[in-house]
Amino acid sequence: MLVARSWKTYLARCALVGGGFAAGLVLGYLIFTCQAEPRRHSHTHMASYRFTSPLLDCEIAGDLTAGSELQPFKYKVKALISKRTAAGDADHVSVYFRHLQSGASFGIKAGEKFVPASLLKVVVMMAWLKRAERDPALLGRTFRYDGATDWSALQTIKPRETLAPGTAYTVDDLIFRMIAYSDNNAWRLLLDNIDTRELDAIVADLHVNFDPTKAAEDSMSVRAYSSFYRVLYNATYLNREMSEKALQYLSNGVFRDGIVGGVPAGVTVATKFGEKTLEESGIRELHEFGIVYHPRGAFLLGIMTKGHDFTRLASVIREISGVVYSEVSSQRAH
Repeated sequence: MLVARSWKTYLARCALVGGGFAAGLVLGYLIFTCQAEPRRHSHTHMASYRFTSPLLDCEIAGDLTAGSELQPFKYKVKALISKRTAAGDADHVSVYFRHLQSGASFGIKAGEKFVPASLLKVVVMMAWLKRAERDPALLGRTFRYDGATDWSALQTIKPRETLAPGTAYTVDDLIFRMIAYSDNNAWRLLLDNIDTRELDAIVADLHVNFDPTKAAEDSMSVRAYSSFYRVLYNATYLNREMSEKALQYLSNGVFRDGIVGGVPAGVTVATKFGEKTLEESGIRELHEFGIVYHPRGAFLLGIMTKGHDFTRLASVIREISGVVYSEVSSQRAH
């Protein structure tokens, strides 16, 4: 059992000076389970909303590559990663791709562990929106930022806007700023005012297994983290309204140097990045997850990287995004 207080300690360490999740997500038990059948996949989705697509029925679960048109696509991404790592632009790169209508997917070193850092702000958002399901008026509640501590000072990739000392902000505005701008001051206000048992409930419901007391193991794989995005898109953890709201917040992200930079202008991407610097070694980690709303169907792309320069790591993410988008565009409709 996790003690409630451990969430705050753990998330603060992740967003500011390190830390992260330890271990991974159990991917096979998300809200519902689908019976697998070889060489077949068919998902039935509910239509009409902009960002979400609830999954009503499915005939297969799990990653699909063998015998599918994604096989050569995967190896193009692998070749790109090999080229960029050989050039010294990154030391480690993991990728997870999933077409969200068909379920077809692949991973490249998808079990390798990285520090998720600000990606964990998505968990705090989910906890607040879960509360708002029960009490929608909660989003209008205000909290005042006293300015005593500037939690954004330690961020390398600075938020476009941060909170003004002495100003009160609604919960709705704080969530937006935490996600779209990755503002640590907004994050801290929300974290300090959430019942940590509600954060623990997300861990329990999504079968996250980690121990924040084991700092050396605080990490998460690209495949494991993808589950947070999948339950938002399928509206299987938050209700439809709050899942839409979460993805709308994510679609307003201002980080343009990664996944967004690799897709054509005007394509909607619901994205969140995370960055971390290991002070002793100088190693830097930069990650990004996004749902790309491609005209042929939305897909999830998660990329985790480790190297020595944030600009070069961002360019690796951007180039992978461009290749993935081009390949999805060139393939037959799913």
